[in-house]
Amino acid sequence: VALALAEAKALAVARDRPGELVLGSDSLVEVEGRRFDKPASRDDAAGHLRFFAGKAMRLHSAAVLVRGNAVLWRHASLASLQ
Repeated sequence: VALALAEAKALAVARDRPGELVLGSDSLVEVEGRRFDKPASRDDAAGHLRFFAGKAMRLHSAAVLVRGNAVLWRHASLASLQ
């Protein structure tokens, strides 16, 4: 998911910048198989933190480099956070 979002972001920006290199990135947190988006409010953030307490988190990160509509490079990684 992070890789697809990073690519979509880079391609969207590159449409307005022909010939330029554009780097898109994204990341998401997963805990116990559940994906978490950025919290929409302080209450939402507090709920996330309560759910995360004492659990391992997995951070999915990705970056994509494009020029025009061509993907030149992509990379995704996973970090486990205890």
